[in-house]
Amino acid sequence: MFWIGFLLYVLSFFAISVGLRIPSSTPDHGYESAVWSVFFAFADIKSRLLGDHPDTRNLLEAFSLLASSLINVFFLFYVLASRIWRQWRGLEILGFLIVLMIPFCWIVFHYESMYPREGHFVWISGMLLTIISNKREPTAA
Repeated sequence: MFWIGFLLYVLSFFAISVGLRIPSSTPDHGYESAVWSVFFAFADIKSRLLGDHPDTRNLLEAFSLLASSLINVFFLFYVLASRIWRQWRGLEILGFLIVLMIPFCWIVFHYESMYPREGHFVWISGMLLTIISNKREPTAA
């Protein structure tokens, strides 16, 4: 089940993940959403730290964007760590943290006038299946 979940996660990057509420806009694939979220999150942090221009995002939106941009990094670290350090107690905490980060995507959707598409739900399903199945697999002693 672990690898089926991970396969769903990987395939979700090639599916349409978000749509925009602007009639002439084109929907984004999962890989585009992942790249843009990281780019915009760190550009927002840079502008806040350097004071380049006035903040266009409120703190909730900025934090939500940062949290949702880091989900993939945390999840890939989780997958790697679960294969290398099966007995590491931090895996449970990291898995729980990843699940808690998912709703921040929906806050970003709200502020950016987006809506989730099928790729977003496959992405979430893949991560949840991977995390949940990792808890059920017996560990070698």
